[in-house]
Amino acid sequence: MIQNLQKKLEFIELMDQMKNIERAILLKNRRQESNADHSFHLAMMVIVFAEDFPQLDTYKCVKLALIHDLVEIYAGDTIVLDIEHEKTKEERERAAVYKFAAEFGNNIFEGLIDLMNDYEEKNSAESKFVYSLDKVQPIIQVVNEG
Repeated sequence: MIQNLQKKLEFIELMDQMKNIERAILLKNRRQESNADHSFHLAMMVIVFAEDFPQLDTYKCVKLALIHDLVEIYAGDTIVLDIEHEKTKEERERAAVYKFAAEFGNNIFEGLIDLMNDYEEKNSAESKFVYSLDKVQPIIQVVNEG
């Protein structure tokens, strides 16, 4: 029997919103990259590069890559050059983590909220690795789109 089925289905439905959060990156097909596009691409980068870092927990890295921007469902995306919006980013994203914790807790998979906090605080080698790839991903994307 699947535990917390209703909550898991609610979470899956909420994840669909990642497709509607547009980022500043323009893809080759002239459409804006979505958070879903970005998270998938980042997860693939993790898989490709993690083998060069055997000390890392690759599965944890993949989970971090896939959940790292979930907060933007509630907090919205913050474009780097939007100085005014950047000022409230940390507060908005912290509130989003609390909202996820209140709505889902660990009913989705064990450690969801811990992973979200780890990524935000960069407490582990895995979160630092994924964060670094996250910062490089747009650059690679733009260079490859060129």
